[in-house]
Order: sequence, then C-alpha cells, then structure tokens
Amino acid sequence: MKHVAFAALAAAMIAAPAAARDGQAYIGVEGGLLFPDDIGMDVDDDGDTIDDAIEIDLENGFDVDLVAGYDFGLIRAEGELGYKRASADEVNILDGPSGISDADGYVQVLSLMGNALFDFGNPDGFSAYAGGGLGIARVRLNDIENPLVQVDAKESGLAWQFIAGVRYAVASNIDLGAKYRYFVGPRIEGEEEGIEFDAGRFKSHSLLATLTFNLGGVEAAPPPPPPPPPPSVPGVPEARNPSEPPAAPQPGSPDPVPVPVVPPSWLDKPEAALPDPEAAAPNSAATIWLYRVLPDPT
Repeated sequence: MKHVAFAALAAAMIAAPAAARDGQAYIGVEGGLLFPDDIGMDVDDDGDTIDDAIEIDLENGFDVDLVAGYDFGLIRAEGELGYKRASADEVNILDGPSGISDADGYVQVLSLMGNALFDFGNPDGFSAYAGGGLGIARVRLNDIENPLVQVDAKESGLAWQFIAGVRYAVASNIDLGAKYRYFVGPRIEGEEEGIEFDAGRFKSHSLLATLTFNLGGVEAAPPPPPPPPPPSVPGVPEARNPSEPPAAPQPGSPDPVPVPVVPPSWLDKPEAALPDPEAAAPNSAATIWLYRVLPDPT
C-alpha cells in the first residue's frame, strides 16, 4: 500500500501544470522524511540457503542532500551528495527460534549521484521536473541486534534513483519546492559467525523540501539603438511632430519667406499669364511655385 501511495504522488507531480533558470548554475539544499523498505535477509548456513530467514523492520528516518548543477534549458545536469539514516525497529526471525523482538542499531547510506532532470513550465513561476540519477552509494547496517541476531555489515556499489518534483520561484534567484525520490542502493552481503547472509538491495522513498539558489547567467543583449534621424537639407525645414507647437523664431532671424499659392483660376490660363515669381515675393531669395502648365489652346 505504501508503494502505491508514493507512485500516485510521483505521477501527480509529473502531471502538474507547467526547471534553476535557463543558462544558469545553481546550488541547493534538500531535506525531509525517509521511508525505507524493510530488509529481508537470505541466510546460507553450510550450503543450506534459507530465503527471507530474517526480516528487519526499519523506522522512518531522514534524508538530506546538497546539490549543484547547471540549467541548459529543457534539461538540467546536477551532482548530488546525500545522507540517509533510519533506525531499526524490530527483527523478525522467520526460520528457527521464531518471534518478533525489538532491535537496536540503524541503517545509514552515503551517496554521490549524477542526475539528469527535464523541466516543464515557467521557470519564473510554477514549474515541475522529473528525471533520474546514477552513482555510487555506501550502505551500512550498523550493529542491528536483538537477543538472537546481530548484524553489522557495509557495502559500496552502484546506485540509481528516480526523481520528480515541483517548485515555485519566490524571488529572481530563489526557488522553493517539494521533491519525491525513489532510491535503490547496492546489494548488502556479509558474514556473521560463519553464517553468510544476503540482505538484498537497500530501497527507500523520500519526501523532501527543497531550497535552490540560482547563481545568475549571461544576460540577454540590449536591443539596438534607434536609427539616427535623416540629415537636414539646406532650405528645407526639418520635420517635426505635429502634436508639438512650432518653435518660436530666434531673435535676429529673418522673417519667414511667404510661399505664394497659385490660385485655381490661374490653372486655366496660358503659361504667359502666370504671375511673375519675383513680383509676388520681391524680397525672397528663393521662392517655390507650384503650378500646372496647360498646353496652349492655340
């Protein structure tokens, strides 16, 4: 039942509506509850193998991690240093002097993992992620004992994990979130008083709170400046915004030259009948005339 609940939670996290910011490095700290699977031990006594002869029930423990990585956009790559610990609760002897009794001791796991995570959603708001990791772990059964059983063993080897989580950007460089992890460690084998045992692989589920600090990245280039205005042409006034009032004339500047307008009635007259530009504006050095020259009706 416990496995089904955790699988449902992981699926909900992945399906959450839309992982550090694009092009930035980040560091983070994580911590929360550890839910270890019970350990079933196969015993080999003088060639006689007894499957699940001993079962060690573990209490819930804690799981803490330090992570550092880089966000490439859709994919993040990170390194993770983790520590897990859970105390032994009971030892159940299924073969031999049967019975359940309280036990002392604990299980601890030290791991170094490399993770690849896929981000979904808005990195500046709410986002989700999922992925996996591969690395090495050292698992130790530290003096787990009761009046009939004593186990002390350690093993290092390959470990892997599945990860899913959600997070929210509370500031431009800080994310808060929640994370689920399913972890599988190396197989634990050993020998006690001439009896060999195989405890299988250490397996656990974790629910963690996460705090991530983004270290910044390359800022986008600023937009190019607007093009310069076209050069002014002598004798042609510069264009201005129609909403702005015309500039006041400077003291000592000459009066503006009037531009004669050709009356419409002149358009029907021969070219010779048009007024003399110099007579219309005798004081102007240059006068612009606009007119249409009609063909001579004769």
